[in-house]
Amino acid sequence: MHLAHNILVALLALVFLASGAMKLSGSEKGLAGTREVNIGDRIARLIGLVEAVCAVGLIYSIRYPEE
Repeated sequence: MHLAHNILVALLALVFLASGAMKLSGSEKGLAGTREVNIGDRIARLIGLVEAVCAVGLIYSIRYPEE
């Protein structure tokens, strides 16, 4: 069960990291989704930073479990 949990958490971390990196880079493709819902570029980059930090937290939780 722990293996399946770790795999799912790792996949989620990769998705967060990829999405956050796209927003942080400021590329048109990365910011297109937030522009469609009228979110400014600065706030979108802040969201990207939060996503990247969350990805690091998820990876940290795999490496250092609370048990």
